[in-house]
Order: sequence, then structure tokens, then C-alpha cells
Amino acid sequence: MHHASSYSVKVRNKYARFKTALASKWTARIGTIVFLSLALFFLHPDSVYRSYFRQVLISLVGWTNSATWNLIRNVTYVFCLASGLLLIAIFLKKTKDSNWRKEILAVNCAWTAFVIQASLVLGLQWEAFDVWITMPNIVEVFFWGTVILLLASVLLLTPFRCGRWFGYFLTLTTLIGNIVALFLILRYWVLYSNPFPSLTFVVVITNLLALYSLESERLLNSRLLSRFKESKGKFHQLKVFFTKPKVFSLVLALVLLPSSAAFFLPYSQWSRSAGGTDEFYTGVSFCGRTTDEAKRLIDRVKNFTNVFVVQSLPISYDEKTLNEVCDYAVASGLNVIVYFRMFDEYWQINWLDSAEARWGDNFLGVYLYDEPGGLQLDQPEQIGRPPSGLIESYSDAANWFFNGFWSFRTRSDLRMLKMRSIKAYVSDYALYWFDYKVGYDAVFVQFGWNHSRPLHIALCRGAANMHQRDWGVIVTWTYRGPPYIESGDALYSDAVLAYDNGANYLLIFNHPYASNTTYGILEEEHLAAMSRFWDYIKQNPRPNDVSDVAYVLPEDYGYGFRGPNDKIWGRFEADDLTNKTCLDLNKLLLQFGTRLDVIYEDGLLPYNQVTTRYNEIFVWNETK
Repeated sequence: MHHASSYSVKVRNKYARFKTALASKWTARIGTIVFLSLALFFLHPDSVYRSYFRQVLISLVGWTNSATWNLIRNVTYVFCLASGLLLIAIFLKKTKDSNWRKEILAVNCAWTAFVIQASLVLGLQWEAFDVWITMPNIVEVFFWGTVILLLASVLLLTPFRCGRWFGYFLTLTTLIGNIVALFLILRYWVLYSNPFPSLTFVVVITNLLALYSLESERLLNSRLLSRFKESKGKFHQLKVFFTKPKVFSLVLALVLLPSSAAFFLPYSQWSRSAGGTDEFYTGVSFCGRTTDEAKRLIDRVKNFTNVFVVQSLPISYDEKTLNEVCDYAVASGLNVIVYFRMFDEYWQINWLDSAEARWGDNFLGVYLYDEPGGLQLDQPEQIGRPPSGLIESYSDAANWFFNGFWSFRTRSDLRMLKMRSIKAYVSDYALYWFDYKVGYDAVFVQFGWNHSRPLHIALCRGAANMHQRDWGVIVTWTYRGPPYIESGDALYSDAVLAYDNGANYLLIFNHPYASNTTYGILEEEHLAAMSRFWDYIKQNPRPNDVSDVAYVLPEDYGYGFRGPNDKIWGRFEADDLTNKTCLDLNKLLLQFGTRLDVIYEDGLLPYNQVTTRYNEIFVWNETK
């Protein structure tokens, strides 16, 4: 008992000393200097020059795709949130102390500046507007706003009276800006179950308390609060209850823990989408430049297609033209898919938010980026240039590919779609499994050149089946020059092959769009083939579960299957397994044809569901 009592006294003494330290004005001043220094360390002057933080981190731990970088990001987020909550507790204690007014304003300005810059560099908040906050103009605005906040925090530590009113004005401006941001982000929290903007919420509270500390005496003596004075008993009791340390700690925990859990797994609710559809869509991808070209093509194909893909880079940067083309396509009875290379225009966020409301179910989704798997094999630096020695295994390469989509430039174009529940489409010629794994909802396998149709159907359809997503075919070039595309009869055969093997989409890649052509590269023989195919799908129900044999590859084996000398992940030469898998697949394709799917050992479905789906399973290491 004596030892227990002695330990209790020591704990109380340490807690008392901790409270005394927090109550010291020097603690507030030191805290201001610390946050000021951190803000300068994270300060991000423009879109080209890296902050000191990023320069140091890249030299130590590599690129922003590394696990160490993500750990630092998580730790910084927790520090921002915890320090903000601690400031709230201190501000609540000191708001009526006139001697603390300048200190509260100073530390709040410095802390807000630090949070703004840390958020920009590490992507800690404003996820719904990641596209905006990486644009040069916005980065510059935040830079100068941060510099002014830091200047105010310094002035507030001096005896100059102007510093107090300067800090007051900046805190009020920052408060208004964060309230607007909070309400904008709350919309995505309500509509799409995005993570709650807890850090923005804490910034709003600290700014409110900082302003209240400056005006507390005037507010308490105002007529507005006279009614509260008359009912002081109940109001006072509520105030005392909610400012008790234990009660307040519980409230803080309720805010901190759920939001932190969502932050540590920010993409878990977006990485997987709803299951595939039983619908079938066929149409053309428009790669022209003008509204007239688009309308002319829509009028020609609207009677034997049901989807129009606006795959025009110039139009994707012209909001007015894009809306005009989509309006015309939908009015003609077609669904639309819109291509974006990336989101780097201010209007694109509002466009994404309004597309479904404008076109309803006729807006199928966004075709984002192009050929990510193929580029990984042929131009791997397009996904990002890793530091030397960072990628030493197939697993490293797979993680780099995945993280490249979710944290490129500290934000993700794909995340812009997933957080809005908008379907993401892409076409590719390799690594389909990993396209689905990063979050695409449907992949269009390219039928072109001399690619083996059965092999690529097996690779793409197997990936779609295991990820429970859609898949499709896009007929691309056969020749590098005119006529570019295959004959009408070959086009019809490819379309029927895709449909009979369970594809959800059949598209025709209509590029280039020369000025002397009426419908791009499509001639009357191709349009007639599309019309014949439309009659075919009307007369023949689309088959399901057409594959009953699976070949299983090892996890993270990013081989391109374009011959025994093809690279793995575009970074490693063919290994001892390459020749065996090629021989195995050739043998199985000869034996089972298009009944074969190719899947990987990290299949997302439970193994018993895999064995239920497939009657025969062959594994790369010859076990069955």
C-alpha cells in the first residue's frame, strides 16, 4: 500500500509539473518557434522547386512511393492532429487570460502555417481537391499565405501593437477559408463515405478559439450573451461538464481515433468497386477535334451502337466542347465515356461532380490515362523514376506500380474518380491483372497488330473474373499506316469473338482523324460490320461463365507474354520461369482455346470460390 501510495504521489507531481509547463507563456513562445521552423522546413515555394523536407527525404528514403515515405506521412498526420488537439485544450484554458492573447494568436498562426505546408507536401487533407492543390497557381497562393502567417506569428512575439491586429485579420481570413474547405469536403463525406476531414475541423476550432481569446471580454459583455447570463446556472453547468479534462479527453479520442484509422487506410474503401455488370456496350471511340466531326459520327453510328467514347485529348481540355458533344450523344440515345489524360484543369473537379446529375445513367464513367501496363513494360520511367537500388524484386516493382497511381505528385487522378464512385476505364495490351489491382473498374484489351486473341482474352478476362469487374475489347491498329485498321470482315469476327467470350464492351479505336475523312479511319465496310454485329447481339444472348479452366501464375510476376525474351515489369530480363510459362500457356491454349483464364496466386476471391468457378486449375509450379 505504501509503495502504491508513493507511486500515485509521484504521478500526481509529474502531472502537476506538466500542467505548469503548459501554462507557461514561454511554452507558447517556444511552440510558436517550433511550428514556425517546421513550416519553413515543409515550405513548398512552387510546383518545380522541392521543399527542404522533400529534398532531405528523397535523399534518405527514396521516392514518394516508398514504405518509409508513407510511414513518415502517417506520423506527420498524427503529429499535426495531436498538436492541434493539444492547442485546443490549452486555448480553452487560457481564452479569458488577457496576458495570453498574443501568445495564442502567435502559436495558432505558426501551427496553421505548418499544417498547410505539411498537407501540400504529404497530401494530408483536402483529398477531394487534390487536383487543385497541386496546380502552380494554387501552390504559389498557399506559399505566400504561409509566409504572411509566419510573419504574423513573429510580429505577435514582439511588443508592437500592430502585430495583434495583423494576427487577428489573418486568423479571421484563415478561419473563413477553412470553413469553406470544411463544408466542401463534408459534402464528399456525406455523399461518398470519404474520410471525415478531421484535420481541417481541428484547424477551424483552433482559429475560432484564437479569435475568441482576443474578443472574449467584449463578447461576454455584449447584449447578445445577456440571455446566457440570465440562465447562467444551466449554461455554466454544461460548460463546466464539457471542459472537464476527462470528458474533453473522451471527445478528443472520439474525433482522433476514427479519423486516424481512415487516414492510415485512405484508399481501402475506393480500391474495390461494386461487382461487374451484365450489360453489353458497343461503340466507337471518337478521336477527332471538333464538335461537327463528333456529331457527324454520332449520327452515322447511333442506330447500331449504344456507347460513344469521347477519346479526344483536345476536347478533354475544352469544357464547353466536351459538354456539347456529350449532350448530343445522350440526346441521340447513346451512353458516354469521357477520356482524360489526367486532371490538371480547375474546371475538371466541378465537371466530375456534375456529370452524373447532368447525364444520369447515360454517363458510364471516365477513361483515365492509357496503357499503364504496356507503358510499364516498354517505358517504365513513365510511372516514375525510382532511385537506384529501390526496386530489387518483383514485389518491389509491383508495389512501385501500385503506389505510382495512388501517390503520384502526392495525389492521384484515379482517386478523384474512386472517391466520387465514378467508374474508371482504361485500355491496355499487358499486365491487365495489375490494372485491376490498382483500381480500374474495366480494362479494354487491345485487339491489334499480330497479338494472340485467345491469350489476351485469357489474361484480361481472368483478371476481371478474380477482381469481380468488367472487361472489354477495343479493336486498334493492325497497320502503322493507312488503312490502319483491319478489314470489315475481320472486325466483325473480332467483335463476335469478344462477345461470345463474355466481354462487356466492344469498342473501335477511331484514330487518326484526318481532315479529308468523313468518319476518321472508319470506312463503309467497317460501319456495315458494326451494323451486322448489332444484329448479332440482338439475336444471341451474351453468354456467361464461358471459361472453366485456369492457369495460375506466381504473385507479382509482371511478365508481358509477348515472347520468351519479353521483360518482367520492364526492368528485369526473362528468368528461368519465363520459358516454362510460355510453353505451358501455348499447350493449354491449344487444348482448351478460349475456355482458359490466366490468374495469379494472389487472387482476391477465396480459394474455394476459385475451385468452384474453374473445373480444372493448372499452377505454374505444376501442382494442381
